[in-house]
Amino acid sequence: MDMPSTSPGVGSFLEVLGGATAERSAQMLEDLLQLGIAIGSDGELPSVLDRIVTQARRFTGAEAATLFIREGAALRFAVIQNDVTARRMGQHEGRLEVERLPLDVPSLAGYVANSGEILNVPEAYDIPREMPYASNWRVDLATGYRTHSVLAVPLRDASRRIQGVLQLINATDPGGNVVPFHPRLEDVARAFAAYAAIAVRSARLEELSFKDPLTEGYNRRYLMLRLYEEVGILADGQRGAAHFAAGLDGLLDHPLVGDSRHRGL
Repeated sequence: MDMPSTSPGVGSFLEVLGGATAERSAQMLEDLLQLGIAIGSDGELPSVLDRIVTQARRFTGAEAATLFIREGAALRFAVIQNDVTARRMGQHEGRLEVERLPLDVPSLAGYVANSGEILNVPEAYDIPREMPYASNWRVDLATGYRTHSVLAVPLRDASRRIQGVLQLINATDPGGNVVPFHPRLEDVARAFAAYAAIAVRSARLEELSFKDPLTEGYNRRYLMLRLYEEVGILADGQRGAAHFAAGLDGLLDHPLVGDSRHRGL
């Protein structure tokens, strides 16, 4: 089944908040289920990761995003999306061949990959010098794009290994202004990062199955079990749809959300 065509533009996540709580939760769960179907049916890892990043941006209102895959002592830029530079260049950023990000060099993504912690930075250029991470201003200098708010979450697999990092950049309000990422969006980003981790892990197991056909059945069972597990986490009564609903309800008190509701979004 094809995933819905979406453009993660200004205030797109806030638009989802216009309906009833049950409808908002159902929409998020449905999109995650469709994403799980895509992971299980699409053998091309780059296209799957691109779809995950697109959906993550849609539900968080992020103007841009980068998905890194951990390879040894560095992070590889697997997906880069940026609405502003895409419009400026007249094309979608997609996947770019850029230099890898060493894990021993202070950076937001590197810190998340090493520590496993979530980073929610309101202003990338106001990070105190004593912090163990720093914004990579060289990327802004090269692209002419200004990074402000950043939400970076680890891609953690079932074995607690970190497969990479999903970094969402510049949350936007309904008026197109860049704002910090609301803390409740951390769980939303974490859900998409979990799917990305499953996709990366599955692709690596698939590579092994080509070398050893005897493991292919196990690898495919692993993928499906992980997808069912993530969907179960989202749907059960502990920290699933109810948790999402409670989190999204809390956002209704946020001024940006109230503004979007008054605007009829």
